[in-house]
Amino acid sequence: MNDPNRHSDSLTADDLRRYRAGELSPAEQHRVERLLLENPLYADALEGLDQMERQAVSPDRVRDDLRQRLKNRVERTPTRRLPLWLPAAAASVVLALSIGLYLRLQTQPEKAAGQNLRLSERPNPTTAPAPDPAVPSRPTLPDDRVMARRTPSKPQPERPGRHRDEAASEAPFPPATAPLPALPAPASAAPESTGPRLVSISGRVVGPDLKPLAGAVVSSRDGRRIVTTDTAGRFQFNLVPATDTLQFRYLGYQSESRPAGQVPAGDIRLLPDLKGLQESLAGVARTRVQQLQVAIPARTASARPQGATAPPDYADYLSKNRKVPAGEQGKSISGTVRVRFLVNPDGSLSRFSVVRSLAPAYDEEAVRLIREGPRWRPALENGRPSAQFAEQDVPFEAP
Repeated sequence: MNDPNRHSDSLTADDLRRYRAGELSPAEQHRVERLLLENPLYADALEGLDQMERQAVSPDRVRDDLRQRLKNRVERTPTRRLPLWLPAAAASVVLALSIGLYLRLQTQPEKAAGQNLRLSERPNPTTAPAPDPAVPSRPTLPDDRVMARRTPSKPQPERPGRHRDEAASEAPFPPATAPLPALPAPASAAPESTGPRLVSISGRVVGPDLKPLAGAVVSSRDGRRIVTTDTAGRFQFNLVPATDTLQFRYLGYQSESRPAGQVPAGDIRLLPDLKGLQESLAGVARTRVQQLQVAIPARTASARPQGATAPPDYADYLSKNRKVPAGEQGKSISGTVRVRFLVNPDGSLSRFSVVRSLAPAYDEEAVRLIREGPRWRPALENGRPSAQFAEQDVPFEAP
């Protein structure tokens, strides 16, 4: 373990034995544990040493067992590999077939053009020169027989996997006298749509002095499409039927209606409507007056201050509880005492004073009656209870 020439990533049986005996330094012990985690063979060897000591097995037997297990782990099943020339040969064959197919497709149009040229160069019997009597004539065949000889009588069967374009290129060329296929009608000949023509409209709404009318309403005849002008009086309608009618309206101005197809691209001038404006203002004024007639009385009633009032049957209370003061029974005194006092927000009474006096004893009796009596109703200001002074007369009659 301490040999500097020893490789640091390998363990020996002596290292494992010293590790089990606890004779290694902390650094060496850390290295052994790291190798045990990284290599399962060392863990198997350590396990074998443990079993050898527990079962008292000879080291030779354990060594042979470890070698056999190591051999089983190291050996791998050989895999059969194809020789390199097979894929190379297959690639060459595919490349050759691709080049041949490409050249065949390139030469097919040239063959068809040459056949068409030969057919077009065939002499016309109406314009052909007279045959020379010295030269023996060859029998001529009619055009249909010539085409029959040149055209295969039966279509060739299509080979499996054959390309469709290749089969089409090998088809017999049509005779020169065959009629050409009819060309499709040009797009301009298509019937026009019967729906309404759509137009896009943009412009500006102005007054008689050419000042822009911001917030003017531009709507369609059915009222489904509505736009308003901006601060510069501009508006824009997109894809509007030319037969639709647009209405231009602004408060105080005469409304104007124009077909969408006849709206100019410039300014739309609206004239003032004084009569309509007066009627509108009169209607607004009448509505406002009616609202004020309903709101003002209610507001006045709620805002009007209400003074403090005595409770019901307060006069009966005074007549039933009134007493002749002591020492005044034999005297013929009659009259009224007026008392001033403060009615608090909760209805209680305070700050009594005599405004009209009859006699000191009668004045005190009047104050007592009011102080010991029921609570008053407080005054109201803006619908809320408030403190307020009140006065009450207390009559006295001679017995």
